[in-house]
Order: sequence, then structure tokens, then C-alpha cells
Amino acid sequence: MSNKYPHLQRVKLDSGELCALFETSLIGRRIVKIDSETIELDNGYVIKITPNCGCTCGKGDSFIDLITEQKEPLDAAVMNVEYEEVWDYERSDSPGFKIFILTKNNKICLEGNDATDGEPYYGSGFWVRATMPEHRASEAVEPR
Repeated sequence: MSNKYPHLQRVKLDSGELCALFETSLIGRRIVKIDSETIELDNGYVIKITPNCGCTCGKGDSFIDLITEQKEPLDAAVMNVEYEEVWDYERSDSPGFKIFILTKNNKICLEGNDATDGEPYYGSGFWVRATMPEHRASEAVEPR
């Protein structure tokens, strides 16, 4: 399997690294399903995102939300992915992020906070799993 569709089993990424994974794996593909926890592509590649849960006190808790409603399936290939840091006043005056997935006809926005400003021993970021079905892995070397 190529590096474009890496097989990841519970890898921890911060928001910038998550965006880089999106840039690598989404551009040139159609998204058939997207929510704040899963992105599934037309070739069967699935990215599952689980925010870090720090402790019961709320420190180290990451979150990600799908802000833009999505028509299923999207009517165009992903053209680009953009990352923007924002100030998140609702989450203890901490830095947050927006990841924009740009298609020909839509702009999808994922918004969140990877809890990097909190106490480091509580953790931060996102646990990511990404897989390609075995029968599609050899076919998916390059995007269409």
C-alpha cells in the first residue's frame, strides 16, 4: 500500500498532524461519509478520529466537531485542505483550530481543540485509525 493511504492503528496526532494526514489522503478523492469521528472515501479508505479524554477534571480533553452539513455523497472531489488556528473562548481561553476541506462545490469545516494548552500529563490530541480494505489496497495506489 502506498503512503497516500497509510494503515494506522491508534496513532496519536495533534490537530496540525491530523490536517497533514487529511491533505495526503483526501485530495483527489470523493468523501462518501463524513462526521466528527469518521471520514470515508470513495475507494474504501476510512479515517476514524477519537479525541483524547484527559481526566475527570476536564484537562486534556480534546474535541472535534463537524460544523458544515454535508450532502451524502459529496458531489465533487476534494480539491484542498486548509488549516487555521483560532482562539477558543468557550474552552478556557485556549487555542483551537479549524480544518477546511475544500471540494469543487462545498467547503466543509471541522472545528476543535486538541487540548495542547493544558497540563501535558493529561494528554492531548486525537487517536487516529486509518484503514483500506484489503481487496482495495492494491488498487488505491494513486488517486483518480
